Amino acid sequence: MKLFNIILVLLVVSGCKNSNTSENKLSNAIKVIGAVKAQEEQEAIDAMEDTKAMETLDWQGTYFGITDCANCDGIETELVLKDNEYILSLKPTNTDEEKFVQKGTFTWKGSIIILEDIIGSASMYKIEENQVKQVYYIDNKIQGEDWKGYILKKMTNSK
Repeated sequence: MKLFNIILVLLVVSGCKNSNTSENKLSNAIKVIGAVKAQEEQEAIDAMEDTKAMETLDWQGTYFGITDCANCDGIETELVLKDNEYILSLKPTNTDEEKFVQKGTFTWKGSIIILEDIIGSASMYKIEENQVKQVYYIDNKIQGEDWKGYILKKMTNSK
């Protein structure tokens, strides 16, 4: 990462066609260094947030709820989280459809886990105390934190 930053600064300094003076080149280099430093600080903050939620919340266990469905009465949703692995089970209510089961690993992004290798839209969950909320990225922003139809409650005696 540091080597990339140095190369980036050198490219910016040497590639400034409209900035022939040393002052302009130096000013541009300082701006780039500032932007790189801000990005590194944000990455450090994100890493701290990732471990904060993972360490402070009792997140391992089984979560269950009936989530909203556009063309059925609801979807029985069960999510089992343990040791950064998940089992997600989905079954439409009041139908003869088979239960969909997906297993895999997940990664942390702040208080949100992202289920890896999942097909469909049920791949991001915000971890909260005794519940998880299914969330989505819309316009590069997390959406769905206020949607009540996508909450899974932690089952008692689950770990």
